[in-house]
Amino acid sequence: LLSRLLPILITCLGASLFLQWCLRNWGECLTGWYGNELRLSLFRQTERLDADTLALHHSGYLASLIGQVAGSIGTLSSNMVWLCGHLITTLTLFVYWTSRESISLAIVNLIIFSIFVTISVVLSRKIVPLADEKNTFQALLMERFIDFLVNISTVKKLGIVDWAENKLRDDSRVMDRSIARFQRFHANRWAILHAIFYTSLITTIAFLLYQVEQGLVSPSIFILFIAGFARVQNYAERLSEMIKSLLETNAYVTKLEGILATERRHGDKAVTLVGKIECIHLRHRFGERRQDILIPHFQVSAGERVL
Repeated sequence: LLSRLLPILITCLGASLFLQWCLRNWGECLTGWYGNELRLSLFRQTERLDADTLALHHSGYLASLIGQVAGSIGTLSSNMVWLCGHLITTLTLFVYWTSRESISLAIVNLIIFSIFVTISVVLSRKIVPLADEKNTFQALLMERFIDFLVNISTVKKLGIVDWAENKLRDDSRVMDRSIARFQRFHANRWAILHAIFYTSLITTIAFLLYQVEQGLVSPSIFILFIAGFARVQNYAERLSEMIKSLLETNAYVTKLEGILATERRHGDKAVTLVGKIECIHLRHRFGERRQDILIPHFQVSAGERVL
């Protein structure tokens, strides 16, 4: 038995080690390279949008959408392939050994697992709008924060530090409420999915304990089953989170595609371009210089270039 099993074990472990090395050496590089190429491609598509369309969308939100899509797609793709390989192998072995003790028990576990995946998809679809709302408010808050921080000297000179801080605090409160709504739903989703898992676990444990009492199953088999079930649960939880991430990324891709495919808008929704800008009695002083620059009147029209 040892002479037959040992070569198989060494082969499986060697293949697993090689595949994991390939994933970390080439797979993770490919996801980074793909993300960078995707960012450049999306930047080129965004740059082609007309001024009216760009004015309808906050640049911080656009940047956040591009970041979410470019940073997620490559990583999700490689992780999904790797996770599904582990999950299918583990689930197949788990069902096989369970069915050797009881066909009905294996069927019940498969049904419960199917229910788990279905409910996970349904709840993940419902959490996507909350994730998008949180992402939107976060993008707006971060852009405003960066604007104020980069121009902090101007903010101080204008004497609007308190106003700027209040604006950031108001935006933070809106962001906090969005985070709370997202996390509340996420916590409820987590509780529902784990309740399904625990139902399956308790049912199977009760059956196996009965088998152990009747002398039909050894305690060692019972212990191995608990370990195997924990393994399946771990992969299933990761699959649930992967489904949620995939649906979120799909929502971001759909929104981004909608913006990039927008034609030039007309009518009430169009942004009216300013015909001219006129300034009167401007006074400015550079640094510590004593003499002011006086501009009694200045005017620039749309399309005009002035130096």
